[in-house]
Amino acid sequence: MRGSPSIGHSLPVAVRAQTAVKTLSGWSGEIRGEIAVKWLRV
Repeated sequence: MRGSPSIGHSLPVAVRAQTAVKTLSGWSGEIRGEIAVKWLRV
């Protein structure tokens, strides 16, 4: 009985993990862009 609830919860967690990874990748991309702009200015 314990297996089925965990499987049901694993799907939302996976989706949240993917969205979190996408958000982190977006932030890193913005940070890299800012760093590139700073380097280009120098």
